[in-house]
Parts: sequence; structure tokens; C-alpha cells
Amino acid sequence: RGKARAAFCAVRPPGHHAGPSGGVGSDRDPVATTGFCLINNVAVAAAYALSVHRELVRKVAILDFDVHHGNGTEACVGATVPGLRTVPFATPFSEGVQGFGVEEGPDTVFYPGSGGTSDSLDLVDRAGAGSAGPGDERSAAPRVIDVGIPGGRPHVALWRRSWRDKILPELVSFDPDLILISAGFDAHRKDVMNHCHIGVTERDYEWLTEHIMQVANRCKSHVVSILEGGYRVQGGFASALARSVAAHVQVLAHPSRKCWNEEDGQKERDLEAAQRAEAAKKRAEAEAALAAQEAALEAGGEAEAGDRKRRRRGGGAVDYLALNAKLDAENKAQTS
Repeated sequence: RGKARAAFCAVRPPGHHAGPSGGVGSDRDPVATTGFCLINNVAVAAAYALSVHRELVRKVAILDFDVHHGNGTEACVGATVPGLRTVPFATPFSEGVQGFGVEEGPDTVFYPGSGGTSDSLDLVDRAGAGSAGPGDERSAAPRVIDVGIPGGRPHVALWRRSWRDKILPELVSFDPDLILISAGFDAHRKDVMNHCHIGVTERDYEWLTEHIMQVANRCKSHVVSILEGGYRVQGGFASALARSVAAHVQVLAHPSRKCWNEEDGQKERDLEAAQRAEAAKKRAEAEAALAAQEAALEAGGEAEAGDRKRRRRGGGAVDYLALNAKLDAENKAQTS
């Protein structure tokens, strides 16, 4: 009702793998399981807001930072486009919702086997879809942007850059009235059930939530966060899940008034570039110093070897007859 800028829903089970008709299959998951999900909570929330509160909510953005690809949510968003199954159906919400996600990519065997980097706008453009309206060459289909993070090791910096440089600018451009968050905390570095993929910490979740709230301030949006995954519960209130949720909710409950702006992102990129340049310079200096040290050791070894050769050559020729006579004399002296 507009009384609160942000809310958090601690729901179980999660929902972002549940599609319009249940499970959503992929090449790696043809069985189309739903990953513990029964009802897609964020999809229902988006549809409810666009229907019941349509005077106030015209655009809904769905952000998903769960480590698993929100394939069910993506399918639900895609289903808002008029289409055919067995009978014609259409919805009026196709242009009023967008989806964004940064998750583990499909390069490794990782549930649900989908979620590679993609932008549905590129697919629509290549297909030559029609215009959404006068002066707009985009399709009326909702836009879904996915960023797949490589598996096998932590990628915290890449995760942050993906949100800052790819997702958040597009979110600002969409200018949503309502931001729904699929808040999964299973990308935590201690969530061993998911092999610690991506490897973020509660500080990273806090950082992302701060930036989402800055976007909400700029777009005058409301934010509703809905719990998805997160399985490191050992330790109770001190567990990785509890600490991550606490960091997330703390920012939702006490957001700053700062608005998101492009200059902050550019400053961060400039700082990162300077840090990379400094690190490269130090590596080059260290490699040069090591090469000089190895050259000095090699030169010193060659000089020492040359001295040994000169000392051997400086001893003169050996008189083997005299040496043999001396040895015979010593033997006779010992036996007499």
C-alpha cells in the first residue's frame, strides 16, 4: 500500500525453478524437475502487482542472485507473450516485466543445466520480430538478461562486475515501479552443498542490496525480496545463510537515500583498471629482478668454473717417472 519502501519474505520452499506448467526442462535436465520448488513466488507476485495494483505498478523487474539459474521464472516471464499451446492465449503484461539474473553458468554439470550469458533482446533482433510500437524497434516480448559465471572456482569480482556493468544499468533504463528479488544465498563460499560456486560472502550480498536500493531510489521503486536458496544452516544464527540474510535485510530496512548513478560505476572501473595496471607492473618488476638474479648466478658460476680450470692448468706438467720413483722409495721404507 506504499507504506514501506522495501519488504523481505522469508518463505519456504523456494520457487524460481517452478515454471508455468511445473518443471522446465533443458538439454542437461530433460526430466524437467522443479528443484524443491512448488509455486513460483516472484512470478505470482509480479502477476498480482500488475493486475491488482495496475494503477500504480506498470513495470516490474525481477532480479535473481541465486547461484542456480531461475529457469522457472524465466519461463513464466516468457509465457506473458501471446502464443499458442493447444488453444490461443494472451496476457496484457508482456511489456511490463523484465528479468535479470547472475548465476552459475552451464559450462559445468550444475543444476538446472541452463543459464548461460544471454539477452533475449538479441534473440528477438536476430529473429526479426515486429515493433512494440511507434518508434520502438524492439519486440513486445519481455526482456530477460542472464549472465553465466564460469564454474570450478570463486569468481567474486566477476560477479560484482556483472551486476554493476551489465544488469544494473539496464535495470535503471527499464525504470521499474516494482523490483522483485529472488534472493538465493547459495552462492556463498561456505555453501558446500553447491560446491561453493561463485564464492561470495555476506559483504557481497550487502553490496548488491545497497546498489539495488540506490536504483530503487532513482526510479522511485518499491522493493520486495523473496527468499530462494541457501543451504548452509549449520551454526543456526551464526550460519552462512543467517548472516547473509541478516546483511541483506539490514540494508532493506535501513537504506541510504543515495541514488544510483553511472559516475560511481565508472570510478570503480577506473580504480580497478589502476589496480590491475599496478599489479601488472609489480609482476613485471618481480620477473625482471628474478631474471637478473638468475643471470648473475649463471655468470658467477661460469667465472668460478673458469678459475678452477685456470688453477688446474697453472700447476704445470706432471713428471710421472719421478712420481713413480718417489712412490717406490716410500714403499721400501715402509717394508724395511
